[in-house]
Amino acid sequence: MLAALLVLPLQMQASTLKAKHKKQFALQLYSIRELVHEGDKADFQKLLNELSAMGYTAVEAASYDQGKGTIYGFTPEDYKAAVEAAGMESLSAHIGKPLSDEELNSGDYSQSLAWWDKTIADQKKAGVSYIVMPWMNIPSTLKQLKVYCDYYNEVGKKCAAQGIKFGYHNHKHEFVNVEGQMAYFRTPFQNTFSSRLTFTGAFVPTTIPLIISGNTPDASNFSMSRTRMSLAEAALWDLT
Repeated sequence: MLAALLVLPLQMQASTLKAKHKKQFALQLYSIRELVHEGDKADFQKLLNELSAMGYTAVEAASYDQGKGTIYGFTPEDYKAAVEAAGMESLSAHIGKPLSDEELNSGDYSQSLAWWDKTIADQKKAGVSYIVMPWMNIPSTLKQLKVYCDYYNEVGKKCAAQGIKFGYHNHKHEFVNVEGQMAYFRTPFQNTFSSRLTFTGAFVPTTIPLIISGNTPDASNFSMSRTRMSLAEAALWDLT
């Protein structure tokens, strides 16, 4: 009897810890884009319910129409409501506005920057915590890459003002030399801290989800920890 009384509190403690540390799994909806029928409310809700039943706790959108102000054919509010009705979180959005050659060469990206105002406002309505830039072409010069860093800084400031973090989803094609430097490793570290720019993507194909935080380009000073904010197999570099 006494043994049972001693075991019970331990079991309750273990149960409490397990509930407190529930694992979080987020899915990029882009990865199942063929299954998404935009604007079909019943079908979309059914799909989200199925994802929730599989164990997913959050999703990242990847179909934003800025002209219409819609996400998968729904208003940001309706999209958020559908995700939450399925018991999940509207965590992130994959959205991008690459710079044109003219903007890269002139350094004047004011037109592209203005595009983000409505975009960020719509994503805030959708409840996201992250906006991730999905792609950029490789600039031919370090000067052009610096323009991109400055641009990302400004976008990051706009996002931060709305309580959202801004990120870039890297791929293997960015890890090349530009003018003799591994620019996509060194240049962003040196030029994007004020934006709180986050890099998301698989640096190593089999990498586990990581978050790396620091305020110095010296990678040896970064701290590492697991993070629930990983999307798919992403590694998440947070230069806060």
